[in-house]
Amino acid sequence: MIDISFLVTDPDFASSYKVTRTTGEWVKGKFEITDTQTMTYYGAVYPATNEELEIFPEADRRIATMVFCCKLPNELMVTRSENNPGTSPGASDVVTWRGKDYKIVDFAPWHHAGWVAGYGREIGVSR
Repeated sequence: MIDISFLVTDPDFASSYKVTRTTGEWVKGKFEITDTQTMTYYGAVYPATNEELEIFPEADRRIATMVFCCKLPNELMVTRSENNPGTSPGASDVVTWRGKDYKIVDFAPWHHAGWVAGYGREIGVSR
């Protein structure tokens, strides 16, 4: 396999974005946040292609979906429970890029290639 992981952080393709990660615990059926971290990541950001959008239900494909790439050891996480080894329970990461917020709803695990791609759906958009 050809190693193209350097393109993830190539300045011609990459930009910086903020990742907000929350952790917490379930108390009486409600998730209570115990910690919030904000980190700055740098990686390629692009609109999801038609092929990538096929992983989502048809009704959800109209919502703006962006792909956020980052090199390991950085990660983009979806909702985590106590069943996920090595992670604390928490809500999905929220990415802020160019003034808009995107909730990470899925990811492509390219760990073997040294990077991860997270699919972010725009928050606060009614369509």
